[in-house]
Amino acid sequence: MRTLAARRPRQSRVGAETSAVAGGVILVTRFAIGAVLNYAFGVGLAWLLVPARFGVVSAVQNVLLLAAGLLTAGLPWALAIRVAQTHGDNEAAKPEFRTALIANLALGLLLGVAFMATQLVGQRLVPTSSDLLDLLVAAEMPMLAVNATLGGAAQGSRRFAGLGTMQGGEILLKCVAAAVLVAGLHTGPDGVALSFFLGTAGSVLIGLRTCRGLLPGRGPLASFSFLADSGSIWFASASMTFLITADLLGLSVAGTAAGVTAAVLAGYQACSLLARASFYVSDALADAVFPFIAHSESLRDKHRWFMTAARWVPLLIIPVQVALFAAPGPVLRSFLPHHYSTPAAQVLLQVLAAGTLGALMTDMLTKSLFATGYGRQVGRRMPITVVTEVAGLIILVPRYGALGAAYSYLLASLAGVILLVPLYRKALQVRLPSLRQLAAYTIGFAPTAAVFAVAGQAPTPVAWVLIAAGTFLFLIPARRMRLITDADISFLAGLRGRRRGRPRPADRTRPDDRTYPDDRTHLEVPTYPNDHTRPDDPTYPDLRMYPEVLTRPAVPTRPAARTRWPARLAARRADLGLAVFCACVAGVALLYNIFTSPDVLYDEAAYTYAAQQVALGWHLTLDNQPLFVHPPLMFLLQAAWLSLTGHASSALPAAIRAARLLAASVGVADVLLITALAYRLAGGASPRQRRVLAGAVAVVAALDPVLTR
Repeated sequence: MRTLAARRPRQSRVGAETSAVAGGVILVTRFAIGAVLNYAFGVGLAWLLVPARFGVVSAVQNVLLLAAGLLTAGLPWALAIRVAQTHGDNEAAKPEFRTALIANLALGLLLGVAFMATQLVGQRLVPTSSDLLDLLVAAEMPMLAVNATLGGAAQGSRRFAGLGTMQGGEILLKCVAAAVLVAGLHTGPDGVALSFFLGTAGSVLIGLRTCRGLLPGRGPLASFSFLADSGSIWFASASMTFLITADLLGLSVAGTAAGVTAAVLAGYQACSLLARASFYVSDALADAVFPFIAHSESLRDKHRWFMTAARWVPLLIIPVQVALFAAPGPVLRSFLPHHYSTPAAQVLLQVLAAGTLGALMTDMLTKSLFATGYGRQVGRRMPITVVTEVAGLIILVPRYGALGAAYSYLLASLAGVILLVPLYRKALQVRLPSLRQLAAYTIGFAPTAAVFAVAGQAPTPVAWVLIAAGTFLFLIPARRMRLITDADISFLAGLRGRRRGRPRPADRTRPDDRTYPDDRTHLEVPTYPNDHTRPDDPTYPDLRMYPEVLTRPAVPTRPAARTRWPARLAARRADLGLAVFCACVAGVALLYNIFTSPDVLYDEAAYTYAAQQVALGWHLTLDNQPLFVHPPLMFLLQAAWLSLTGHASSALPAAIRAARLLAASVGVADVLLITALAYRLAGGASPRQRRVLAGAVAVVAALDPVLTR
C-alpha cells in the first residue's frame, strides 16, 4: 500500500541563501563575466558607431546610471538592512518591502517625467533629436525602480545567487539585444537604448523569482521612521552615485566653453571604463558582506566582516590601479581602438585611476556605516562631496576640458575618504594602520611600482610581460605582510591536492563526522575556560554544536610530506628577501631613465645599427664592412629583440631606445649572477653575514659606471 504525502516545495537556486564567501565569489564572478561582456559591449559600439553617435550612447548610459543610482540610493538599502536584521522571519519585513516598492516606483516615474521635460525644453542631458530614444530612456526609469527594490530584498536575505543572476542576466540580455539591433539592424543609439530597456525588464523577471516568499501582498505600510532612515541613506548613496557619474555629465554640460565635443565625451567614457573597473570589484565585495555586518551584534564582528572585503584593496586593487597609472599607454593600446591611444588620453586615464581608489574606499566605508546604523551621519557628510565635485566641474572644465572633469572626480573622491574615515573610527572603535605598517607596504610595493613604470615606456608585448612580472613580484612582500593569509595558502593547497586527484592522508574520522573546519585531520581543540568556546570570535567554530569533538582522542597531525613545502618556504624566506632586494637595486639602477636619457654613445648607435642589419638581411656589417669587434652572439640576440619589438626597420633613435631595454635587462642579470657568486663563495660565514655581503656586492655592482653608462 502506497502512502501519499504532500511534496515539499523545492526552493529554486536563485532563491537559495549563501554565505559571505560564496556570495563574494558569486558577485565577483558576476562582475568578471559582466565586465568582459560590458567591455565587449562598449568596445563593439566604439567600432560600430562613429565617435559622435558613440558619444550619444555614452550620455544615455550615464543618465541611466545616474537614475539607477538615485533609485538604489535610499529605499533598497534601508530594505536590505531591515531584511538582514529580521533574517529568518519573512513576515517581519513585508511592511517595509511594500513601502519601498511603492515609494521607489513613484520616484522612478517622477524621474522619467523630469527627464522628458528636460529634453523637451532644450536643455538636453542626452544630445539627440530622437523622440524614440527619449521615450525609451524615460520608460526605463520606473523599471529600474522595481529592479532596485527587488535587488535590495535579495541582498538583505543573502540570496546572492539570485542577485548575481539578476545582474548578470541584465548584462547578457542587453548585449544580445544590442548585437541584433545595432550590428544586425543598424538602429544606432535608438537600438542601444532599447537593449538597455530589455535587459532591465529581464532582470525584473528574474528578481520576482528570486524574492519568492518575500514578496508582499496587500497589507499595512511601514512606519514613518523607516522612510526617515531611508531618506538619510538616500542622501548618502545618491551622493556616491553622483560622485562616479557627474564628471561625464558635467563635462557635457559645462564643457562647451572648452570646446568639448561628442568625440571628447567618447574618449572620456572609454578611459572611465578601464579606470573604474576596480570600483565595481570592491562594490561586489562590499555587497557580499553587507547583510552580515547588519546582522552582527558586536562592533568587533562588524569590523571583521568589513575587513573581509577591505583586505583586497591593498592586495589586489591598489596594484591594478598603480599599473594603470604607471603604464597607461600599453593598456590603452591593448583594450581600445587606436584613435583613443593619445598622450592626452594617457594623462586622463592616470587621473581617473587615482580618483577611483578614493571612490571605492568611500563606497566601502559608506556601505559598512549603513549596516552599522550610522546612515544619518553619513547622509550629513556625503553631500559635501557633491559640492566639491560641482565646484570642480564649474571651475576646471571650462579651463581644462576633460582633464578638469577628471580632477574634479579625484578631489571629490578624496573628500569622501577624509570625511568618512574619522566617522568609521568613532563608530567601530578601531585604529588606523600605523606608520610602520604603511611604510612596510610602501617599501614592499616599491619594486612592483618600479617595474610598472618601466613597462609604461616599453613596447606593448614587453610591457605586459613586465606588468605580469611586477604583479608576481608583489606576492612575496604581500605574504610577509600577511595580506596573503594562512587560510589563503591552505585553500590553494587544497585546490592543488584536489586538482592532482591525490587521496587525502590517513583520515581516521568517521564519514559522517561534522567537524569544522573541513580539514579534520589537524583540528586542534583550544582549552578555553568553561565551555571551551570563544563566543566573541565569529571565525572560530562553535564547538558546542559538536560535543563529540571535545571527547574524541587526539588525531594525528599532517604527515611530513604535507608540511615539507611550507617548512622549506619558511627556511628560504630570508634568501627570497635578499633576492628581491638585489633584483630591485639592480632594476632601479639600470632601468631608471633608459628611455629619456639624451646621451647616446657611439658604441650604442653602431651596435644597434649592426643588429638592424642582421635582422633585415643577416649581414653583420657596419658601413658595408664586416664587424668583428665582438663575438656575434649579442648582435644575434639584439637582432631577434628588434624583430620581436618591431624596430628592425625603424629609425635609429627609436631602435636605440628599444635596444636599451634589452641591454639593461642583461645588465640586471649580470648583477644577480655576480651577487650569487659572492653569496656562494661566502659559504664559511654565518647566514646573516652572507646576506649582508651579498647585498653590498649587489649595490656596488649595480652602481658600476661601466654597467650604468
